[in-house]
Amino acid sequence: MRRFLVALAGAFLLFVGCAREQQPAIPPEEVLGNAAQASLALQSARYELRGSFTLTDSNNVVTSGTLTLDGVLQDAGKQIESDVSLAAKTAYPDGEMSFAADIGVIVGGPADLFVKLERYTAEGPSPFFNPELVEQFSGKWWRIPPARGEQLAAMSVTPDPRLLNAQAQVVKVVRDLGLSSLHNRPVYRYEVAVDHEKLIAYLKTTAAENTQSFDEQSVRASVANLDATGELWIDKEKFYVQRLQWKIAQGVSESAKSFSVEFVVDFFDHDSAASITIPADATEFTPLMFYDASSGLEMQESLLPPGMEEDMIQQLLEQGANEPLVE
Repeated sequence: MRRFLVALAGAFLLFVGCAREQQPAIPPEEVLGNAAQASLALQSARYELRGSFTLTDSNNVVTSGTLTLDGVLQDAGKQIESDVSLAAKTAYPDGEMSFAADIGVIVGGPADLFVKLERYTAEGPSPFFNPELVEQFSGKWWRIPPARGEQLAAMSVTPDPRLLNAQAQVVKVVRDLGLSSLHNRPVYRYEVAVDHEKLIAYLKTTAAENTQSFDEQSVRASVANLDATGELWIDKEKFYVQRLQWKIAQGVSESAKSFSVEFVVDFFDHDSAASITIPADATEFTPLMFYDASSGLEMQESLLPPGMEEDMIQQLLEQGANEPLVE
């Protein structure tokens, strides 16, 4: 009996000693704050995105598809390289239309956007592009003109550090799922949702920083129809985001009855990702290339002064938008 009591007392003292050595748990809000700061300090990473989406328009026409991105970000997201695979199908009353494409995208800077069409297939009554034009564009790097490149680069869907920082600021923790392991690293795992008020405040602050107007009433109306839930996996030691998973649904809007998207992004090689090589043999893209080859316009270097082609296209688009449709 005495030996049993001695052993029990020893076990109790050992348990108390171990408990005292355990570090106190960090509140989820503090972890998110640390993750936001770590995202801003992140210089490079490799990422893999897998997602799907469904859109129902105002005419009850359903479009669904899948999207994958495999890429690298460098220089705190100022340079991005990504291999994009996109597939979608639309169920029209008179038949189904579908397409699939593999595209290479490189953002070399604010005005340096390069695109390479690796593969494109389309089936159905109304293919998106003329097959001859697809063949003309495939297999080579194209440099998008600076003005258009800046717009498209700003719309990039790649998960750069600024997006990760924004995400950490606008979410709320719904449930703490405790410590887990991912990519051979200990991680905090949280079930999260977008906090509407935090999102509005973030958008308002961002607009002010960029001297842009902010229509709070309109933003609130849009956010009210937004339902976004997901999970975050945050590195326990360095607070890097290791994985994010989201399910986002948007209610009725002017152009669609519903829209939903689900995606998972995994991050690897934080601050040790491979470098990005800017294409040295890229061809300058010009909007006149979209004209059908049968129109007599050559698919070669344009003789028009710089900027005139885009002005011409813009005028044609504006005229088309202002003219009534003829049945």
